[in-house]
Amino acid sequence: MSELSDPIKKSRFSTFWNRLVQLVASDDAPAANEPVVELLPPPVAQAEPVAPVPVVGGVAAAVAGPKVTPSGPLNLSGTVTASAALHTLVVKLPQPEKPAEKKSRKRESGKLSATPHMQAESWGEHALAYLNGKQYEKALDCAEQALRMDAENSSVWHYRGAALIELQRVPEAAQSLQRAVTLRPQNAEAWVSFARVLCQLELYQQAVQCCASALNYLPQHGEALLYQARAYASLRQYPAACASFERGLKQRPNDAEAWCEYGESLCQVNQAEAALECYERVAQIHPTAPENWLRLSNFLTYLGRPAEAMAGYHTALDLAPHYPEVWFNRGLALAALGRQEDAAKSYQRTLELRPNDIPATYQMALTFMQRFLESLEQGRVFNAKEHWQHGVQWGRQTPLPEWYEFEAQYLQMAAALGHQRLVKVLIGRLEGNPLLAPLDCALDFLQNHDQEKVTSMPTHIRQQVNAIIQWLNPLEPVLS
Repeated sequence: MSELSDPIKKSRFSTFWNRLVQLVASDDAPAANEPVVELLPPPVAQAEPVAPVPVVGGVAAAVAGPKVTPSGPLNLSGTVTASAALHTLVVKLPQPEKPAEKKSRKRESGKLSATPHMQAESWGEHALAYLNGKQYEKALDCAEQALRMDAENSSVWHYRGAALIELQRVPEAAQSLQRAVTLRPQNAEAWVSFARVLCQLELYQQAVQCCASALNYLPQHGEALLYQARAYASLRQYPAACASFERGLKQRPNDAEAWCEYGESLCQVNQAEAALECYERVAQIHPTAPENWLRLSNFLTYLGRPAEAMAGYHTALDLAPHYPEVWFNRGLALAALGRQEDAAKSYQRTLELRPNDIPATYQMALTFMQRFLESLEQGRVFNAKEHWQHGVQWGRQTPLPEWYEFEAQYLQMAAALGHQRLVKVLIGRLEGNPLLAPLDCALDFLQNHDQEKVTSMPTHIRQQVNAIIQWLNPLEPVLS
């Protein structure tokens, strides 16, 4: 810019400058975040004149004020120099706050202004995190700390109840969950947890009502439907239980435990084939769990389809060769198929894995008794005696009082097959079974026709003897 050699221009600039200095001098102290204007002493004269600030329309462009932009006023920075002989204006702007300082200020401000409700929410979040991490004692501590600050927080009461359930403090959990649903009835998850606790307390009718409350807010809540079904089943309301199971499993199709319970309820309403589909579904969901194949095969045996059950038993044994329950139930299926020798081997394997197993010992005894009759039917008397001896040895190892009845029944069947002399011999070798006396007397009468011996017996014994005689030989007259 050229020098101010024109007197008119010099006059205009001096007038403007003096006016500006007066305005600055009359202003009060600057407000916060406003530019600070300082009037510095005139600089030492320079050899070369400094270019003046350009004037546009009588106003200095550099000091005319912030320029308005779409995003706000344009801030000034630096210094504005009029001339070497004039005072220098220095415009100081507030420095922008550094990000770290800003975060620190907000953090400190938050600490000072945090309300008890906010602190309770924080403790509640910690409780939930510990619940998800299965650290139930810590979850309970955090929940109780939160409730000291805000006793009206429904979610925290829910978290406290959930922790107490896992800690097996069921009555306390019930009280906590009742408080949760009272404060916020829309909390469907709390209603379901409450129902779970009530089922553990065997308050099934109340559990049904809790599930209904949850379903009012979330009609397709799978867990609520399943707990409702379990409560109905415990109340023996099996049709209602089946309906709830069906709806709940549409929402949770991979819940193997629920499929098992659904199958049990279907059995109660005589829908065996539908129950079989449930057990098949369980085996499909968890094919590597041997107990699922065991359950499926047992049900097939129950339905009278032991041949189909064998495949499931073999699958279970492939997964768990030392599973005694599988060997035992496999033996039952083989016995149902008439394969008594193979059944005995399965029972024997069960007893190797679990000695003194009473059911296996009992079934082993019955297997030998069955083989005893089969040998008599085939005319193999020597084998029959051997099987009888093994059967008695196994049977008398069991503490079951009805075993003596089985001995008498099998001997009666042997006598009915025409082996009365053999039965008399076997009775003579047995000791300690008082139930064999009527059979022995009946056989004596059929061989000797000693009516006086029979009629001299007590009435209840004579009645038993008469019954056996009539069963073995219907043509014999009834003795008085």
